[in-house]
This record gives sequence, C-alpha cells and structure tokens, in this order.
Amino acid sequence: MKNSFLKWYTYLIAIGLIGIAVIAALVPYFCINDLKVWPKVYISYVFLLSGVVIAGVGFIIQDVFRAFKRKATKNWDYPLEKVDINKAWLIFGPCLLSGITCVVFGLISFLFFK
Repeated sequence: MKNSFLKWYTYLIAIGLIGIAVIAALVPYFCINDLKVWPKVYISYVFLLSGVVIAGVGFIIQDVFRAFKRKATKNWDYPLEKVDINKAWLIFGPCLLSGITCVVFGLISFLFFK
C-alpha cells in the first residue's frame, strides 16, 4: 500500500479521476442553468455518489486482478506474492485517493450550499 502512494503517477491518475467527477458535478448545473430543475445541493450529491462509485470500481478492478492471479498460479490458500499485491495497490490507490477526496468535496459543498 505504501509503495503505491510513493509513485507520482498515482496522484496524476487521481487528479484525472477527480476532474471527471468535477465535470460530472458542475456541467449539468451550468448547462441547465435553472435552480428549480438542478439546485446547488445536487452538486454535493453528485460528488458524494461519484466518490463512492470511483472507490468501488477501483476495489472491484483490483479484486478481479487478484482473482486472475490466483487462478493463473492455482494459489487458493496462500497469500499472493508481494509483486502482485503491489500491482493491485497500484490499481486501487488512485481510485481510493480520488474517492475519498470526492467524498470530502461533497461533504464540504453540502455544508456550503445548505
């Protein structure tokens, strides 16, 4: 886990995922431009939902990766090799970081727009 957060591209991927969440939260607000249809509180809802979805998708992808490695090596009872565990964390690290950041943004925006 620690090794995945030491890589610079982990933060670059996390910033990209946060950017996608920002676009998903703000574009409908500015495109619709009607507070009766899309209130400002919906921005925080989209941030909260996207944070949970990003972290969940990252968890599922790394879990499928680990399952494929277990199936390929027929290793059902013992822990995976350290290299495979680090690769799984390299997949899950940016998603976890961006998911937590989006949830924090959602909570802050919920308190701000309330």
